[in-house]
Amino acid sequence: MDIYISGASQISMQEPLSTGWFTQPVLYDASYRRSVEADYRQFIAPMAARRMGRLLKRAIAVSSDALRQAGLDMPDAIITGTGLGCIENTENFLSAMTFQGEELLQPTQFIHSTHNTIGAQVALHLHCHGYNSTFTHTGISFESALADACCQMQTGRIATALVGGHDEMTPGYFRLLEKTGYWKPDATQARLRLADTPGAMAGETSVAMVLRNVCSDTAMARIAGVSLLCKPDDRRLTEAVEELTQGTIPDALMTGRSGDCADARIYRHISQMLYRDRVPALWYKHVFGESYTASAFGILTAALCLQRQTVPAPWLLRPEDVGRLPQALQNILCITQFQNKVYALTFLKSC
Repeated sequence: MDIYISGASQISMQEPLSTGWFTQPVLYDASYRRSVEADYRQFIAPMAARRMGRLLKRAIAVSSDALRQAGLDMPDAIITGTGLGCIENTENFLSAMTFQGEELLQPTQFIHSTHNTIGAQVALHLHCHGYNSTFTHTGISFESALADACCQMQTGRIATALVGGHDEMTPGYFRLLEKTGYWKPDATQARLRLADTPGAMAGETSVAMVLRNVCSDTAMARIAGVSLLCKPDDRRLTEAVEELTQGTIPDALMTGRSGDCADARIYRHISQMLYRDRVPALWYKHVFGESYTASAFGILTAALCLQRQTVPAPWLLRPEDVGRLPQALQNILCITQFQNKVYALTFLKSC
């Protein structure tokens, strides 16, 4: 069955609810930067917004904007991927318990602290009573949600789905990971591209995509398949790629390379093993940063490349590969991995 991305929206450290970043992204030289907030008044009543954390407001905004782009009022399903959930509300609630002696606690922060709050709040806002599920599968949380949406469509249970990837990075959680060396102290663009030292650039994710089982005028790209793997060896990974692409050599390889030296070695090995480094490699985490659901930005960027039939220079890992890209982009293979344990493959084709 053909499944199409018919609308998509994002809030990140780039301009929110926009695609201007696709051709002219803002490239930061910083280890940590929070998302640029949108004007939420057009989506949420001010009184309701006061009771919501940042991530919930972002999720509602990008979901509403993606549905508007797709010309859809109500999706059949809302499926969410998140690694940390509403961690800011969790931190606030636990801090209140500590400093207030478990007295006079705000119930809203507790209610909004669970992972499935995101999908639930989006459903409440849209008055959607359909299928609603949340996946918390570390670095492949978004692809898990995407795979579930595809399965629901293939079985005929739904015809449309709103799939989201949402994660926030609070200052407290950033400092905890910083102590373990998870972030690159000198996260300049040159260092991220060189990937000769440990660490990445921290980021936040809010991405929503509308999937349809028919090709509409707003279709950006076609999802030819999604595959999830746990601790695959080289043979199993190669077989999974061949099965997904049916032996087709993709026009480009969208990698989840983050700027970390160990991470870079893994993606170099994958590119060499699969295509002997002959397929141009793309990346996106130097623009959006690293988070559990950052791969949603990779799929969104690849879909825009196919829709607009161009790959702007900022997305090329090696600028000299621009001459190796075909004039007509037919397909892009997106690969992401988390700690070399779980892998996600998403094969996109032009409409």
